[in-house]
Amino acid sequence: MEKLTEESASKAPKLRQATDEDCLLLFRLQHLNGDDLDASDSEQVARYEQYKNDFDGSKIQVIMSKGIVVGRLRIVRENSIYIGGFQILPQYRGLGIGTAVLSGLVVESEQTGMPITLEVFNDNTQAIDLYEKIGFVTTEENDKQKTMRYEPSSVRISP
Repeated sequence: MEKLTEESASKAPKLRQATDEDCLLLFRLQHLNGDDLDASDSEQVARYEQYKNDFDGSKIQVIMSKGIVVGRLRIVRENSIYIGGFQILPQYRGLGIGTAVLSGLVVESEQTGMPITLEVFNDNTQAIDLYEKIGFVTTEENDKQKTMRYEPSSVRISP
């Protein structure tokens, strides 16, 4: 399999529904920043067992680039397009994958008129920079995280 470069990675990443076989990788992405599960760490193993018991792949999409699993995306669509989880494996960050995924959601937002909302930890400056570059603005903030929102142009108020 070819190594991902910025040019090849950002070209239309594919999304597929998560399956039970993805459970461990998705846990690693969401809870361990992509690191391996430490089988000698009983707390980590217990958290994974709980995650596995609660796992519902129908609510999560796996992000693929050039046939390689590179991340996870959880979207809830009700009154907005809510990004409830969005992680890219560390070795694939900075290759344009996140930008490409978000750009697809922006297109959906513009077509449907539904805003996109998400929360991000304040110390995740790389993600915050990406969201701001795409057009998200901070709507709420506390000492731990920001709530950010993208408004489709059809509902944006012009100055």
